[in-house]
Amino acid sequence: MSIKSLSQDIYSEVEEKKQDISSFYEEELKNLDEELQAEVEEYRKSLSNQYESELANSKSSILGSAQSQATSKILKAKQTLNNKIKEEAIAQLTNIDEKQKISLYKKLLKQVEEQLELGIIECSSNDKKLLEEIVSKQTKIETNKNMLGGFKAYSQDKKQAIDVTFSTLLEEVFEESKQE
Repeated sequence: MSIKSLSQDIYSEVEEKKQDISSFYEEELKNLDEELQAEVEEYRKSLSNQYESELANSKSSILGSAQSQATSKILKAKQTLNNKIKEEAIAQLTNIDEKQKISLYKKLLKQVEEQLELGIIECSSNDKKLLEEIVSKQTKIETNKNMLGGFKAYSQDKKQAIDVTFSTLLEEVFEESKQE
């Protein structure tokens, strides 16, 4: 075998090894590229899931806060409306004509007298004269400038009391309607 032929064999073998190594590295690069692509995709999905989770938590928090604020505003509006209704009802009750007021007070007095022995009545100064006409002379009548209508009834020793002021009666009506 000549040097030329040996040289060609070595060259061929080197070229073949070079081709094998090149194919091997191309395959390795391709595998690394695929692995990197998979890792990048997995990282992208992880970030996407993390941001979606944070977004969902933010949405939930914002919705919860908004719902809480809306509920609070609704409750305040209901309370304001109830207060206006009570004020209007008290105004109408205090302005009923004398015959209706006498009839109402007689009914309230009858209910009170079923529960305690009447000794003292506390009422508005506007109602004092009217109540003096319908209660017995032994019943003491006191005025309270803060009362708008109705009255508070006490036993003689003031140990027992029944509040039938318009504001209390309306409050009881509103409480009963809340429970229903």
